[in-house]
Amino acid sequence: MPDIAVPVAPNTRVKTLLDMVRRCAFECGVSKDPVNQIESVVDATEDIGRITGWIISAWRDIQDLEKNWKFMRRSCSFETVAGQFEYTAVQCGITDNTWGRWELRSFRNYLTDGGVNGEMAMDWLDYDTWRNVYQLGSYRNVTTRPFVVTEMPDLSLGLGPTPLVGYTVLGDYYAAPKDLDADTEEPVLHARHNRMGIVGRAMMEYGGSEGAPEVFARGQILYKNFISRLRRDELPSIGWGGPLA
Repeated sequence: MPDIAVPVAPNTRVKTLLDMVRRCAFECGVSKDPVNQIESVVDATEDIGRITGWIISAWRDIQDLEKNWKFMRRSCSFETVAGQFEYTAVQCGITDNTWGRWELRSFRNYLTDGGVNGEMAMDWLDYDTWRNVYQLGSYRNVTTRPFVVTEMPDLSLGLGPTPLVGYTVLGDYYAAPKDLDADTEEPVLHARHNRMGIVGRAMMEYGGSEGAPEVFARGQILYKNFISRLRRDELPSIGWGGPLA
């Protein structure tokens, strides 16, 4: 007796790029099957190719929507070189092209040979102030334990004063937006967030392109609800500000 296919409810949670394209095609009326009809989105053309592009663009735009999403925050660690005050993202232990922005308030360091018991938090300065303090006259030649960080004009990390020996520096950064480029690739989101919001944004593109206001409206509801929950859960809590200068 042949196997009988079990129908999958249209509200099945989507995870991968292929899942999202399948579901979007179904919601837009391009596909009659939300699960099995589309085998792959690699080199897809016509409607499926457009939907795939909209899904990829929607995810990139969501990553770019806020500068401090929690799900985009990462940590790095590296050891300083005696006499070197400037470090690229790669020299800080970050895989090439994955760095997006420093979280300068997160840095600390300790003498590598002394261990973590001597760890201390570092302050941060804007580049012009840092330059006028640590790269001016005789201060250029001061080498000791660094206790300040800054972002250099080329987006590398600057330390002040210049390290005397090897210190282990730890800090956080925000990852650069990453495209989905394989059938099985998933957006980097916590499991509690339903990827249907990404599908909704692509539905809005389809509805606008095809003159389908009902598809646009359904997608807009999905997208707005998704972004509202994402901002609630994935942005830092609002707290009291410091005293005014």
